[in-house]
Amino acid sequence: MKTQPLKQSNRAELALIIDAMRRYLFLVKRSSQRIILSDYVKIMKAGTEAELDGMGMKHISSALKAKAMDLQMRYGFNSTKQERKMMYNLAFNIEMKRIKFQQSFYLLHIKKEEPTALTVSPSKVYSR
Repeated sequence: MKTQPLKQSNRAELALIIDAMRRYLFLVKRSSQRIILSDYVKIMKAGTEAELDGMGMKHISSALKAKAMDLQMRYGFNSTKQERKMMYNLAFNIEMKRIKFQQSFYLLHIKKEEPTALTVSPSKVYSR
């Protein structure tokens, strides 16, 4: 199941996400690079119409946070405060969309089943 978390993003936000993901590719392990690269390509091709799963949204959020931290380390705390705030807010919004998406998936597709075997709880155990 996938969703379009960037549907309401404008061009500036989309460009920021693309740049953050491009930089983030070189900060992660090689095993993670392939997965992030596939999400990066999806965003490059489809733009705001890109369909991503929860992991893709997590990658976007992590990339934005990493870019904000990089700006702070390079230029100092006060010089890039507005840019970092914008990146953190965008990462937070995407993270909230991810949580909502995953909760809706859980509620729709995973049934709450009755236990098939009797379970023993500590309150039902009798001691002699």
